Amino acid sequence: MRRFFNLGGKTLHADLRPGDDPRSIVFINSLGTDLRIWDAVLPGLPAGAPVLRHDKCGHGLSAGQTASIAGFTQDLADAMEQLALSDALVVGLSIGGLIALQLADSRPDLVGGLLLSNTSYRIGSAEMWQTRMDELDTLGLPAMSGGGIERWLSPGFRDAHPVETEGWRMMLA
Repeated sequence: MRRFFNLGGKTLHADLRPGDDPRSIVFINSLGTDLRIWDAVLPGLPAGAPVLRHDKCGHGLSAGQTASIAGFTQDLADAMEQLALSDALVVGLSIGGLIALQLADSRPDLVGGLLLSNTSYRIGSAEMWQTRMDELDTLGLPAMSGGGIERWLSPGFRDAHPVETEGWRMMLA
C-alpha cells in the first residue's frame, strides 16, 4: 500500500505491506537510492510481517529537504507513529544504518531490533563529504552517478547485467 505523508511541509513516500504479525520490519535504504532497492528481499520475508519501506526526503518520490541524520530519523519516527508501528526490526543499509542507530537511541520504543549492513557509527570524513557536495554543485548528480555505481556494483555484475546496472544508475541520477 503506497502512501504519502505530510511531515511539516515535507512529503514522505512510503510503501507498507500490511500483515497481522505484531512485529513489523522497517527498511532504511542508502543515500541516493529509493525504496525499490528492497524489492527482491520482500518475497523472502514472513508473509504476516508488516513491512515499511520509504524514500527519505530528497530521494525517490519524497520531497523536501532534510539536512541531518537526526532529521531523517525524525521523519521516519513520525511516519512510524502515523502507521502505529513500534517494536520493529529496523534494517539499515549504509546511511540507513546511521538513521537506524539514531532511531534506536532516540526512540527505543519504535525499535525492537537492528540489522545493519555496510554501515558504521560514522561514514567518511567531513572533508570527503565536502568534496562530494562540491562535486555535486559543479557536476550535478547525473554526472556523478557513475562513481556511485562503481562503488556499489562489482565489475563482474556490471558486465553481466548492463540493463540492471543502467537502472541503478538512473535511480541514483
